[in-house]
Amino acid sequence: MLEADGDSRPPAGLVWVPYDLFPPVEGRDRQDSLGRLGPPRLRFGVTEERLAQAVLNRENFADCSSDGNEADKMKRLLIFLLFFWAVQSPAQTVVQEFFAVSSMPQPNSDMDLPKATLKGSVLIAMAGPVTPGVKVESITDDAPAGGNTYKQVPGAASSCGGRILDIWYCENCNGGVTELKFHLSGGARMSINAFIEVSNMRQSSVLDGSGAHVDDGTRTRDGLEVGPSITTTATDFVVARYSSAKPLPTGVTPSQWTYATTYVYARDGKAGTYQPTLAGKGDGGSYCMSMAAFKTAEHPVGHK
Repeated sequence: MLEADGDSRPPAGLVWVPYDLFPPVEGRDRQDSLGRLGPPRLRFGVTEERLAQAVLNRENFADCSSDGNEADKMKRLLIFLLFFWAVQSPAQTVVQEFFAVSSMPQPNSDMDLPKATLKGSVLIAMAGPVTPGVKVESITDDAPAGGNTYKQVPGAASSCGGRILDIWYCENCNGGVTELKFHLSGGARMSINAFIEVSNMRQSSVLDGSGAHVDDGTRTRDGLEVGPSITTTATDFVVARYSSAKPLPTGVTPSQWTYATTYVYARDGKAGTYQPTLAGKGDGGSYCMSMAAFKTAEHPVGHK
């Protein structure tokens, strides 16, 4: 069944639609876009594509255009559709993300961004010097209105054979950043740096508790790398930075996670416990992982 109860959120890829916009065909129950039937309720789940298609085709899901109220229904549907895209769209937006390799940083590792950052974003910077014992001591940037202050996530630092991964961030950041500098504790052979810019986040106290980490983990015989577990208290953006022995992972579970080279993340995660598992080939290889969670803005897009 895809009926809503109270203020529950719809399954991924679906939106709640008021039932009275799409009355049932006489003699049968209402049917959602996936073909499942359900008794009359306040609202039911449909895909965004199907909702837009209904507007373009001037129809309703139950094919009830003959009831004499089509114009009124279309007006209400258009209002609903506009309201949905203004208010119910994902609360967090990944503005930009990428990783880069800095060769022979002595002692700073520079990272040029693909585009200037936006004012008010949360900037997440994750360095990985490959020389054992070398770590990030601070991070600076070139924001025109004044460099941002980056904080280290407590409890997130992890180690793979002495090679240290860590997560740093700035909140309510000045915009216009085009370069970051990772200030290292010593010279390194190279540093693998990752960066994510996320908008519509809390402007203060954005970090949700402490971080979590796995040191010197061992890949299972099935090629799995089980990450640390973190418990959140709000709707969060959760990120995990990893380093793995070859062959590298090729995906992540559960499905709420998005896989990228050197990191994974979960968007709009409700308060709860999160634990990513990287999947790949081979067994017995080592890995490490650092993890942190950041709170979404208290009032989503469209709310005051």
